[in-house]
Amino acid sequence: MKNVRTIPAHVTLSFNGRSRTRRYEDLTIADNFMFHKVMQDREMCRRLLQILLGLSPEVDITEPVAEGGIRTSPDSKSVFLDIRTSTPFTEYDIEMQRAGSREIPRRARYYQSVMDIDFLDPSMNYIELKENVVLFICLTDIFGRGLPVYTFSNTCSEAPGLPLNDGTKKVFYIAENYDKISEEEARSFMALVKTGNPSSAYTKRIAEIVEKYKNYPRMKREYLDAMQSESITAMEMEEARQQALAEGHAEGLAKGHAEGLKEGERQKALETARKMTAENCERSLILKVTGITEEDLDSLS
Repeated sequence: MKNVRTIPAHVTLSFNGRSRTRRYEDLTIADNFMFHKVMQDREMCRRLLQILLGLSPEVDITEPVAEGGIRTSPDSKSVFLDIRTSTPFTEYDIEMQRAGSREIPRRARYYQSVMDIDFLDPSMNYIELKENVVLFICLTDIFGRGLPVYTFSNTCSEAPGLPLNDGTKKVFYIAENYDKISEEEARSFMALVKTGNPSSAYTKRIAEIVEKYKNYPRMKREYLDAMQSESITAMEMEEARQQALAEGHAEGLAKGHAEGLKEGERQKALETARKMTAENCERSLILKVTGITEEDLDSLS
């Protein structure tokens, strides 16, 4: 019988001395799983765009898609957008970001580029590209300036008042600075993200939906299955690294070479690389963890 790892309802992951624990019963709108479920409702998503981005109440949106995958070519990095929707003139990506990271601004850049590639057919002209807005809802202030919202559009360095008019915008709302937001509805939503406490009709509705979903066994199973898949991949990565270190291949790992691996170990490293590739892990991370060569990794695709 094949050995199967099991992850209990109380999921704890720990690597390199860091751990994160999220029980299903503790999830809030700030957790991606619940954010996806709530915002797949068209009216809930449309209202959020009205509150945070000023979308007109008269404008409708397409059915929101959660975790929609985009891969522009076999050799490119695929992305999974938290919530993607659009109007007749604008494409939107809404990202819930619990952890702070310096890579977020470049993620926003990449997300916009792949959305444009996904939208524009070969027969279309560039002028037909829609406006493109990426909205990040961050728990922490990734820019460190103490502002509740940061909006970026491209302008000319030599003439600061001259816009590029490329139709792109990147907006970052910061939950930890929610009390500085002047607009009441936006402040209420960001307070919900930060504290979990609803104070408006919209945020109370969100809280009600989240609590309702917590009582759905099917959704709990879906969440635990997703966490189990993520946990097994992470554990396999760590086990492969620890085994390689224990067998004296630390130097080979650090340099990204596989010459020192025996054939049996090499096959195991290749299998781990296949699983990591299927989980869309970074290429550099796969090389570091498994110790295989770039040629070996290319042969797996």
